[in-house]
Amino acid sequence: MNSLTPMRIICHLSALALLCTVFPKAGWAGQGSHPPAPLERAYVGLALDTERHDICAKISPRSRESYLLNSSGTRVYYTRSACYQYLAQRTLNPFFCRQVKEAKSGWFLSGHHFSPESCKTLVSSGKPFRAHIGFDHEKVLRAAGYTDADVKAIIADHPRPGSWSEFYHGFQKRNDGSLLRKLDNLPDFSD
Repeated sequence: MNSLTPMRIICHLSALALLCTVFPKAGWAGQGSHPPAPLERAYVGLALDTERHDICAKISPRSRESYLLNSSGTRVYYTRSACYQYLAQRTLNPFFCRQVKEAKSGWFLSGHHFSPESCKTLVSSGKPFRAHIGFDHEKVLRAAGYTDADVKAIIADHPRPGSWSEFYHGFQKRNDGSLLRKLDNLPDFSD
C-alpha cells in the first residue's frame, strides 16, 4: 500500500531537512554565501525606521537567508537585497532596486521575490511598505555606542524590560538627530 502515513510524511520531511542542511555546505546555497550576523538582520529594520540606505550598505552582499517554509519566491534571499528592496518600497524610490540581487538556488528554494524586476514592480504600484521589522534595539544601540548611562538619563527606571526599546523609539519624539549621528559607528559587514 502506497498511502502517505504519518510515519512516511515524517520520513519525507526529515529527508528534505537533511538535503537542506547538506547541500548548502556543498556550495548549493551559493558560493561564498553565509548566514547573516544578528546585527545584519537588525540593520534591515533599522534602515526602514530611519529610511537610510547607508545602513543597508553595511550588510554583507554575501549574507544569505534560507527558509524552507516561507512563501514561494521568498525562501532564499540576500539580506542586503531584502533591505534595499524594503527601503525602495518604503520610500517608493526605484533607485534602490539597482542594489537588489536575486538569490539563485535550485529545486524548491526560490528567491525571485527579491529581484530588481520584482522591486521595480512593487515600487511602481505606488503602495509604500508600511510594515515594521522588529529587532533587538539594545544590541543595535550598544553597537552604535550607547550605554546604560545614556538610557538612564532619559528613562529613570532603567534597567527594566523594554527600556532599550523605549529609548530607541524616543528618538523619533526627541528628533534631535543624535541617533542618526551615532549610526555611523555601527559595524560594517560589507566585506
